[in-house]
Amino acid sequence: MQPEVVLIGMPASGKSKVATAYGEKYGVPVADSDVVISTSLSSTIEQIFKEKGEASFREAEVRAVEDLLHNFDGIVSLGGGSVEQKESRQLLREYRMNGGVVVYLDVDKQIAIERINRKNYTRPLFGDQNRTVDDISKHWDKLKAVRTANLENACTFRIQVDSENSINIARKQIRNFVKKTSVITINADDDLYDVIISKSKSVYYNAVSLLGSDVSKVAVIHTASVKRHLIGLLDALKLLNYNAYTIEVEDAERGKTTTSYTTTLRKLAELGFVRSDAIIGFGGGAVTDLSGFVASTYMRGIKNLNIPTSLLAMVDASVGGKTGINLEQGKNLCGTFYSPIGVVAAMNTLYTLPAREFTQAMGEVLKMGLIQDAKILDLINDDVDKNLKKIIYRTVKAKKHFVCEDFKESGNRIFLNYGHSFAHAIEKLDDYNLRHGEAVSLGMLIAAEFAHANGILSKELLQTHYNYAKLLNLPTSLELNASFEDMTKCMKLDKKVSKNKLQLIVLEKLQQPIIYNDPDEMQMKTAVEKVIHFQQRSRSVIF
Repeated sequence: MQPEVVLIGMPASGKSKVATAYGEKYGVPVADSDVVISTSLSSTIEQIFKEKGEASFREAEVRAVEDLLHNFDGIVSLGGGSVEQKESRQLLREYRMNGGVVVYLDVDKQIAIERINRKNYTRPLFGDQNRTVDDISKHWDKLKAVRTANLENACTFRIQVDSENSINIARKQIRNFVKKTSVITINADDDLYDVIISKSKSVYYNAVSLLGSDVSKVAVIHTASVKRHLIGLLDALKLLNYNAYTIEVEDAERGKTTTSYTTTLRKLAELGFVRSDAIIGFGGGAVTDLSGFVASTYMRGIKNLNIPTSLLAMVDASVGGKTGINLEQGKNLCGTFYSPIGVVAAMNTLYTLPAREFTQAMGEVLKMGLIQDAKILDLINDDVDKNLKKIIYRTVKAKKHFVCEDFKESGNRIFLNYGHSFAHAIEKLDDYNLRHGEAVSLGMLIAAEFAHANGILSKELLQTHYNYAKLLNLPTSLELNASFEDMTKCMKLDKKVSKNKLQLIVLEKLQQPIIYNDPDEMQMKTAVEKVIHFQQRSRSVIF
């Protein structure tokens, strides 16, 4: 049992009133940590501060937070100082890792001061009834400086409270988020961020709210193909008072070049971007790869927010913290591991996605069903369109398993490369005309053929690979204007080569990938030629 929503924020942000309004409107139980503390100690908050001191109050607050996060199933309002305690921050972290939603009500200073100054409000941290507006303002600034980073780091998304009418606005925004959004929280190398999958019209506002209050300038890196969706994102940036700039790059792999990278860096420098500013990767997987690499290297690292607009980027490229660009010698040979501050999958963009771009993404979805979560295969069998949100959710959650366990791919994260050693070589030799997911589908078929020939994979599971590829309209063979020797040269530049020996990922059984070290080239050639037909004329894909 855990709360549906947890509200945090500075004093006088309206947490208790928003929680009460939410509970009354939607029939959800409401709890307030201050009320829990007061009841447990049989004393008012003011008396606790006066008679026992703030330290005693904070100890009781940690106990109240733990109890509420573990034993309550409604909406919870936490005290303004709860995020100051390391124990409470860890409890909120665990709550989010279990799918919980934490909303930061970011109140305007002047509204907060007006509320605190009302004589009927008791605020122990702000002095007695003789306090002045100047006293309140000065203490507010001190608390804000200490608490802001913890509040922003603890939340799933942020709502600006800038009017007295904001209680109902916040209530509606929270409900809209809960009903139309799925959240997966990823802990990668101690970096905590959310993958938000949403059909909500407010999705761009929710995304931009993650940038925080320190950011001034925001560069949106995008391609021409997503311009129709840009207006909603730019409106959200304007609404939250960010200075927004757009940087257009070429589509797909043409945008993942050293030229695109250096050009983008120069533009950021010309625009005066500093380390406290941010980048948004808005588009497909190539854009989020590029934007992440730019963000990780500009001034040695600035904030990066991924807003994937393609299915492939939503289920794979934008999640996990891998960034990079291509070199002439191969794909993704230059890159970093760098976690975004969040990933927001705006599902409305999928309705304008070209059919082939949607279909090719299912190659990565199929991969996750084969190596980690077979229920994805059941959802595909049932109805892809009907189950799309569930498919995205389960695919990302399956990837989370590997990312959280092995962020920098020193262990089991390598299993995410099922089919990729072949796929990257195919993409390179085909001049990136073939889409990534299509190449992955072909790569998995080759890996399955190799594993079956070596007595590792059953005939039935080999056939399963082909059956799903055909069901999803993914290619099952390819004519390639190259040779097997060309392919092995590309594969030997792959990141999965260890001590100059190739490592293949193969399946023993469904959901049981293993590493096959130093495969025999003749056996590999036999497997490759069951799927790839090498020739010197024009290429055609056979579906």
